[in-house]
Order: sequence, then structure tokens, then C-alpha cells
Amino acid sequence: MAGATALVRPEVLDLAPYNSGLTLAEVSNRYAPARIAKLGSNESPLGPGPRAIAAAGGAVGNFRLYPDPASLRLRAALGARFGVPGGRVMVGKGSEELLSIVSRAVVRPGDRVVTLYPSFPLHEDYAALMGAAVDRVEVRADLTVDVDELVAAASRPCRMVIFSNPMSCTPTSCRTSAGPHWPRFGALSADHLEHASEEGVAAMAAAGTVAVLLPGAYYFLREARRPPVDALRRHGARIAVATDCNPGTSPLASILAAANMAATLFRLTVEECLAGVTREAARALGLLHETGTLEPGKWCDLAIWDVERPAEMVCRIGPNPLHSRVWRGTHEAAR
Repeated sequence: MAGATALVRPEVLDLAPYNSGLTLAEVSNRYAPARIAKLGSNESPLGPGPRAIAAAGGAVGNFRLYPDPASLRLRAALGARFGVPGGRVMVGKGSEELLSIVSRAVVRPGDRVVTLYPSFPLHEDYAALMGAAVDRVEVRADLTVDVDELVAAASRPCRMVIFSNPMSCTPTSCRTSAGPHWPRFGALSADHLEHASEEGVAAMAAAGTVAVLLPGAYYFLREARRPPVDALRRHGARIAVATDCNPGTSPLASILAAANMAATLFRLTVEECLAGVTREAARALGLLHETGTLEPGKWCDLAIWDVERPAEMVCRIGPNPLHSRVWRGTHEAAR
């Protein structure tokens, strides 16, 4: 055994075993609960939908074959869905595998990698496996992030800055309240703005950074402080609205419901809501040059609504008044 250990790289031997938490069987044996909902790893307690189950069942006959290693069909479909060339789409088994691939591709022995601590431990492991030095920026005792310290660390020569936001191990997110740092680095958008300062809002507006409001997360997390909409208007910042759909902090899948909540919770006007889910949403993604508005030379992407006034799309909760849509110039009936 000692001889086998000598073959292993020192960087691997120095890694601590990854703690993935208790399995469902371990939880059941230890606590015998009536029902288990495992949410610690962003796992949905709802399970896959019936269409996903049916698709997986239909593919069983091909399990004996290796899948397409280039995922050409999937990348083409994702590219068509989001309006980017399929060659620019990278797929993998979750974001962590993609981060691992990027780390192996760009990080060299002796490089410096900056991360927050405590955070997702694999982020440090990726750097350590490549022989890089990990520079930790520790969160404060109250679990907030010292953004000035993080920016200072990232401003010194380093190969990569990597951290989760919000972090999966602590209820911590890196917000713009500490100052106008992210606009300085050319950020297209910024979200979770409940604690954004006047200075930060002014910097965002000056840099053209889009403020993305997430009413679903605000509601689900029971936030007590609303994003500074008045300040955003005062400084002329662009405002987008999104669902932030995820099982952990915002299980909201309806963009119309997000618009309604932005109007009722954040006091956005109908015009701001509709612009926020179209033009400004495209701007936040860096896609305004090709979609988000109806102009010559852009994709012909539009929805045809069965309403008398645009306000009905923001006012109603539940109904989907979509009559049909035009996607990439092709008319499709509503499902």
C-alpha cells in the first residue's frame, strides 16, 4: 500500500476527503423520519417531471451505446433556445464539472487562485490539484463578504477568481452594498440588490450595468428590505426582471408571475415590468444586439397575447394568456 501511495501526486494526497453529507439511507437509519427532503445540495424534492421520465424511459434501449461525446444535438438545441452559436455552448454534468474542466485547462503549477472561505470546498481542490496556490478571502464573523478585500485580492496577479454567489455552504452572498466594484470590472448585470447602496446604484447606472430584480427570491426568502427602485430610477439605471428559478431560493417558473410580483412588491410600473422581461433582460445577457426588441436585423422573436391592454399581463396571477408566438421567424401555436 505504501508503494502505491508513492505513485500518487503530493497535491492529491494533501486533499481532504470531500464531505457530500448524509445519504438518504443514512438519514433514514439514523433519524427514521416519515419523509425526507434533501435540499442541502440543491436537490429538488419534487423529482423529475413526467416528460423527463418518459424521455429517459424511451432512451433505455440505447444505454448500451456511448452518447455523442460532443453533445452536438444538445448544444445546437441550447444554442437555438438562447440565440447563440452551438459552438459556444459548453455542456457537462453540472456546473462543478465545467469549473473543473476550466481549471484543468487554464490553471498551471505555481499560479494563484482567489476564492472565498468558507465556500464550496471543491473550488479549492480544483486549484490545488493543478499545483496552484489558493488565496482565501475569509468572510466576516457575521457571514458577510468584505468586497474591498476580495477586489484587492483579485486585483493582484492571479489566474482565476472562483466562488459561489450565493455560497452553498453559508447563507452568504456578495452584494453591491459594499461599493461600486462589479461595474468597474464591466459586469453586464447585478442581482440580489436589496442592500445596494446609493453609491453602488450610481456606479451601476454610469457603467451601464443592468439591475436585475428577483421578486421570487425576495418573496421566498422573506426578505424584509426591498431593492432600491427609487434610487435606480433616480440614477437612470436599467432594470430587468427575472424569475431566478431554482429549487433552493426561488422556485418560481413563471415570468408573468415575476412581473406581477415586481409590480406589487417593488412598485414597478407596467412599462418597467414589460421592458424588464424583454429589452432589459436581453441587455443583461449581452444579447440586445440580436433580440429583446423588434427591429430590422434582429431575431423575430415575439409573443402574441390574448389581452386587451398590456397591463393585463402584469395584473393577472395564474392565467397564461399566450395566444401564439413567433420564434426565430417561425409562427407556433400556444401549447
